[in-house]
Amino acid sequence: MANTYCPHMDPAGGARIADALLAALPCRCDKCICEGDAARNTVSNVSHDTAVRFLRSCKGNLPKAAHKLTSTCLWRRAFGADRLLEEPVGVAEARAQAVQPFFPMGVLTIQRSRSSDAVYILRAGHAEPAAGRVPNLFGGESGVDTWLRHHVRCNELCLAIHPQKLVIWDLDNLGRKQLTNVDTLRHLRRLIEIDVRHYPLTARKVLVVNSPYSLQTIWPAIAAMMDADTLSRVQILGRVSEPEVRAALLAEMDEQALPDFLGGAFGGPLPAGLVLPAPDVQSTASGTWSEYIFGSYSLT
Repeated sequence: MANTYCPHMDPAGGARIADALLAALPCRCDKCICEGDAARNTVSNVSHDTAVRFLRSCKGNLPKAAHKLTSTCLWRRAFGADRLLEEPVGVAEARAQAVQPFFPMGVLTIQRSRSSDAVYILRAGHAEPAAGRVPNLFGGESGVDTWLRHHVRCNELCLAIHPQKLVIWDLDNLGRKQLTNVDTLRHLRRLIEIDVRHYPLTARKVLVVNSPYSLQTIWPAIAAMMDADTLSRVQILGRVSEPEVRAALLAEMDEQALPDFLGGAFGGPLPAGLVLPAPDVQSTASGTWSEYIFGSYSLT
């Protein structure tokens, strides 16, 4: 039953097998057993909703879900994911502002999607990473470590708001040189793996807007990094000025809630980290975001 039952088909049955998953934690495979007390301690606070989500991502395969969820709990402990939302607001905003000149991204704090999802926006095309190429960007964290911790905190904030999120990747201003760096795909794979492995089925939809034609050159490679569930939620769109793109955005968000840079009527204020870099930072920066964020720094 564990390998064939899919909780998509029966919510009541899905709840029962989720209880079975919670009872089966931590995973007892050789790899997880080696973690000993760490594995046992990290699974103690897994919620029922999280168990259901991991089961669905594993198509009801109980042993696979137990292993994947145990691995996620161990990752969360090592990364400190549970502590990110406990940081003082000032610390979180300072980290977001440190990331902002290099990769503007953030979660809308008031606006929601029409489905009440949290809204996470990443403005990748306006990143200028070379302006902050320093080993200690924030509190002892390297530039990439700061960027990655801010991204994970955004994921955590979205989950605190709603079980699912609407993700909008804004590629306005993205150039071909940002897509052709030799390390881009390798590190992008790491980012996608974190989201797919540790935040399965949290993105109800991913809208990629203002997509340049050059994205087509690497999209097959990016798509190959995603599982079928994630890929099915991605919609590649053109300029937000195009009627069909605007219609797709307004199908997800009310015009008054949609930021003006995406064609909506909301003019701010935006959360820390989501605004564009100041003009003086943009004008003096050199290089590309892929060279900095996807460069030689370690994401571990």
